[in-house]
Amino acid sequence: MGIFIRGLALVVLALLASFYIAGAIQPSLSPTERGRLQSDGLAHGFVELSDGVVHFRAEGPQEAPTILFVHGFSTPSFVFDDYFAPLVAAGYRVISFDTYGRGLSDRPETDYNTDLFLRQINDLRAALNVRERVQIVGYSMGGGVVTDYAAAFPDMVDSITLLAPLGFSEVGGGTSILSAPVVGDWVMRVAGPIILRSYLEDGFEAAPDPDAFLEQFRAQSRYRGYYDALLSTMRNYPSSEREREHKKIASAGIEVRSFWGDTDEVISIDGANNLREWNPGAEITVLAGGTHAITYARSAEIIPKLLAGLGGQVTALPTD
Repeated sequence: MGIFIRGLALVVLALLASFYIAGAIQPSLSPTERGRLQSDGLAHGFVELSDGVVHFRAEGPQEAPTILFVHGFSTPSFVFDDYFAPLVAAGYRVISFDTYGRGLSDRPETDYNTDLFLRQINDLRAALNVRERVQIVGYSMGGGVVTDYAAAFPDMVDSITLLAPLGFSEVGGGTSILSAPVVGDWVMRVAGPIILRSYLEDGFEAAPDPDAFLEQFRAQSRYRGYYDALLSTMRNYPSSEREREHKKIASAGIEVRSFWGDTDEVISIDGANNLREWNPGAEITVLAGGTHAITYARSAEIIPKLLAGLGGQVTALPTD
């Protein structure tokens, strides 16, 4: 029995050591590191908000109508890089940003829930002086975020565009082990980098430059706190259906357009039927052969349809 207990203690110590080392060896996103990233052309702008420093990109005239992009669960805002030049040329101010825990934004030690992401959007708008209603675009989990935002703040949104969006069926099965305290934390921090990187290597094959996409993903995942943030999001951000929110958006008269890949294995095309039921006025575009990577793999098809739907309308927010 004594040998068994000693052996078990050694195993526990080894697991604890691997958990600590996996986090400790990663660098933090310090001001010095952010300055280096900017000087090397690997970052755009940084702004300090109420929950931490946020990495963002903003282009186009301050007075132009604003399009705000919200990325998905694990891959940050570089998925929207191809959208900037054509949308700015069309007369828009275009803003993307890394949500907390992702990209080059801070990884605050907090619950990654709906309140955090909606507060981040409002804080960023205030910091960048975005006073008018916005056209807001969300990809994957970002589709859930922009739906939550439009339902919570209908007077601040002119339209929403959903790209392979979360919020039409339950997503994330098979994560029960990650829900378990301690065990889930160890699995995500130690094994998560291997599992997620392998999964994304396949997904990035559809990118215009797969190697560049993978390198940008690796760059963000090298910094401390990324995998912890993903785990907290899995535990605290709802992946459930948003019927109530979509019906509220429809009642508010907010324009909704959506794009779906009919071979998407992450977000089922069946969700389009739910959107059609909850908001009969929503525009639905199905891309034949489209996977979950449609945002960057099929941007040349999405951008013209997005521009045609937007029409350049902007409505001023009421002033106090």
